[in-house]
Amino acid sequence: MRETWIPVRPVEGFELGAAEVVKGEHEGRRYQIVVFHAEPERYHAVDNLCPHEGYPLVQGYVKDCVLTCAWHNFKFRLEDGACLKGDEAVTVYATRVQGGVVEVRLRAAARAIDVPATFASLREGLLRGQMARVTRDAVRLLQARVPAEMLLLAAARFDAERAEWGATHALAVAADMLGELERFEGLEQALPVMQALELAADPNRLRPLRALAEPVAPPGDAEATFAELRAAVEGEDAARAEALLRGALAAGWGREVVEPWFLRLTSDHFLGFGHALIYVTKGFDLIERVGFDYAEFLLPALLFRIVNSTREDTLPPMLHVEEFLAPREERLGDWRANAGPVPDAAGLRAAVLDGGKHQAREAVAAALDAGAAPRAVLDELARCAAERMLRFDAPLELRDDLQDGWLDLTHALTYAHAIREALERCDHPRLLRHLFFAAHFVQRTAPLDAPERPREPAVGAASVADVTAAVAGRRAEEAVALARRYLADGGAPAALRDAFMDWLYADALILPIVVAHGLKTCLAAFAEREALGGDPSPVLAFTRLAASPLRERDVSRMVHEAIRFLDGGQPPRRLTL
Repeated sequence: MRETWIPVRPVEGFELGAAEVVKGEHEGRRYQIVVFHAEPERYHAVDNLCPHEGYPLVQGYVKDCVLTCAWHNFKFRLEDGACLKGDEAVTVYATRVQGGVVEVRLRAAARAIDVPATFASLREGLLRGQMARVTRDAVRLLQARVPAEMLLLAAARFDAERAEWGATHALAVAADMLGELERFEGLEQALPVMQALELAADPNRLRPLRALAEPVAPPGDAEATFAELRAAVEGEDAARAEALLRGALAAGWGREVVEPWFLRLTSDHFLGFGHALIYVTKGFDLIERVGFDYAEFLLPALLFRIVNSTREDTLPPMLHVEEFLAPREERLGDWRANAGPVPDAAGLRAAVLDGGKHQAREAVAAALDAGAAPRAVLDELARCAAERMLRFDAPLELRDDLQDGWLDLTHALTYAHAIREALERCDHPRLLRHLFFAAHFVQRTAPLDAPERPREPAVGAASVADVTAAVAGRRAEEAVALARRYLADGGAPAALRDAFMDWLYADALILPIVVAHGLKTCLAAFAEREALGGDPSPVLAFTRLAASPLRERDVSRMVHEAIRFLDGGQPPRRLTL
């Protein structure tokens, strides 16, 4: 290992209790080291910049060879740099006296970052919710040439191993950020990486590792094993389901077997606002990028999420969908083979957007009976999801007496996009059940429509800067009109998409869960625009969301709900039942 010794100062005159800072550059990297004469004839050297926030440690004080930062009272043991109060340790450097001069040893830049130790520190930071520490560790790992994909994997894995009820938005955002990495160079990749790391930390602070069921050997071939797995999931026997999955993975069964299992499981019920399907499609995207070897860490959490998700189709507001589908189970295979257009697309959209819950489901079945391809039906449902966002009565978002709001509407669009992904990956007929779930999902939010669809003002030629300025100014209908004009005039969708993503990266939204919805809705909107042959409605829907007041903190609402519930016997109110 290469090493370089640099002079600090002569021993003579270096009084006990004094400190000296030496600065410079070595192998292209700047250094700033403080040397403390803390003990007779002994010298201790550490980074001068406190690992907490970078304030100079030379301004601190030393007692019993423990250095206290003068700025935030963090305490470091000079002998080994251990942090006794605070979070990160400080880097220490060897010292020696040569020819009457105190010298400090610099290590070669290539060896400066201990990657395993930094990953361990990053995980500790996630566990404690120390996001500044996590960010610094992420940048250090990028400095050490660790691929940014592995940092996104670290976020998803931390979440998978600790989340109380299975995989969360951290997995979905980690997968989404894979596509963003190419937009950033070098250390700037920390920006998309941190979106996933923050989401992994936020709900899992101080949460222990979740115990996993021991794997069991597959009881038969793939279909027989899936039948047992499905029965365990249906019975909410998470341990049995997990044991079967882990056994299949240990037996070497790969993505071609396991991914269809997960997609079929998500079609048995409408699970947790559609999150289960979204997480499954995103989870396998991530696994494809980092390698199937990591499936053993991520897939048990995905399965645990499926087992624990609310089966909304079994609850009274949605039970009618299951009752409608049960006698039509045998028709799913015929519908899957359809290849035609929707014969009455306007009628289907009208039924879903403006009809009752029975009309929505029956319109989907009628389109399929008429030979419409499942994807053609999905196209219309995606347009309906976007239209619902464009109709939203925005002042409802700020009311204390309602639980419904913007995030409810975003789910329909992101769920529609996940259905598209699922249909392209698996041709099992039962996946068509998602079309009926989606129709209900959009129809149920009709009470959130404004009395009249908000009117867009007339605008002239528009640029990306014009759109983003309107968004930043919360001029929602103007922003929609400008985005519409920009796209109609041949503006590059990718430029607008990147501008929206940069707006999100600039902390336009704050709470991690709200940021997650912003990121996934933006990406789904532009993907759906492309899938719909350039139909701008999904992008316009996101534009309106971005430019509208978005309530992130619910303390006032929760207080008023609690008072009404405990003092007046009134349960929380939702319009979308």
